[in-house]
Amino acid sequence: NRQQIARVSANAHNLPGLSIDIAQIRFYPNGYNYAHIIGYVSTISKKEKENSDNPLYDNPDFKIGKRGIEKYYDSTLQGKSGVKQLEVNAHGLPVRELSNKESTPGDNISLTINIDIQNYVMSLLKEQNGSVVVMDVDNGDVLAMCSSPSFDPNKFTYGISSGEWNNLINNQDKPLLNRAIASSYPPGSTFKLIT
Repeated sequence: NRQQIARVSANAHNLPGLSIDIAQIRFYPNGYNYAHIIGYVSTISKKEKENSDNPLYDNPDFKIGKRGIEKYYDSTLQGKSGVKQLEVNAHGLPVRELSNKESTPGDNISLTINIDIQNYVMSLLKEQNGSVVVMDVDNGDVLAMCSSPSFDPNKFTYGISSGEWNNLINNQDKPLLNRAIASSYPPGSTFKLIT
């Protein structure tokens, strides 16, 4: 918390090797209802590291989009990293700043998902297996895209345990499967009206 940070900062000269770093991390409020649309960010895999020339991929704390909107718009949302060069003394304490290139925030994006409709449809699905897509007939906007069962994307942000991962991938209901876009279902009786 802030009090602990202040205490550490005030005693930094007595704590060699310890430094405070501020970073942002994704949090998905009500993530269960949006996991299949938004996706999640997570640590870079060994294969992703090998297939990229991005130097940030060597940072063990760096996260990239893995599914959904997070993956599709990853480069748009990431922005550009900054670089700060510091001169430090023998104790590792900063003496002066040599250079500072500010980071550039990523772009904002807007979705057509209606929060009220999405939450309502997910409340109807509960833990049933299925999907519902609600679209605006006038312009084709996707107002809700629900897939159930779902999962909590916040677990991936902080690092999912092997036990939780095994529960997800071995679950017979396949909560990681986005049924709205990755499954095929026979058309219901409403299709008879079209034919």
